[in-house]
Amino acid sequence: ERAALERQSAELAERARSSLRLNPEEAVGHAGRAIEVNPSNAQAYNLRAMGYLRMGRYGLAFNDSAAGLRIAQNNRALLNTQARALNRMGRFSDAKQAASQALGLNPKDADAWFNLANAEAGLGNRAATLEALRRAAELDPARFGRHYETAKNAPPDSDLAFLFEDGGAASAQGGAQRAAGRSGKGGFGVLAAA
Repeated sequence: ERAALERQSAELAERARSSLRLNPEEAVGHAGRAIEVNPSNAQAYNLRAMGYLRMGRYGLAFNDSAAGLRIAQNNRALLNTQARALNRMGRFSDAKQAASQALGLNPKDADAWFNLANAEAGLGNRAATLEALRRAAELDPARFGRHYETAKNAPPDSDLAFLFEDGGAASAQGGAQRAAGRSGKGGFGVLAAA
């Protein structure tokens, strides 16, 4: 009977994964049912947390990532989800700790470097933000290269937190405009040519 419940929970978790991008509400429902069937399914907690993140329900995302981490203490996916939730909640010191813990498990985790960059930006640590973004971009240039280039070319007195205002999905051009607005200086042409 236990094996059947674990299999059913895994199937529900897979449905959650499949619907996460296009329908986070549906993903949350599937993951919730997977948790009901098997409360020790750490993957289901992570998937539901990711759905909550997409829905802007950061406290619930944090709660589910914490519940998953009680089951699987050193799970990088859960640590990264928790770091994202903490960053979105403005709890940058805690996010830095979660991202650093994920990096301790795998220093080649581009998501963890990006989460660390977000936390460092929230804490106002410009040099550390640039370094973490550089590492993320080095590991995954397709996803994080634009963010690093935007940060690197931002005016020296600009607040790099603008790169993470929408969860890191800002366009380089839009991000450059926000950086220029915050620094009080004009835009920078390097990005216009990009």
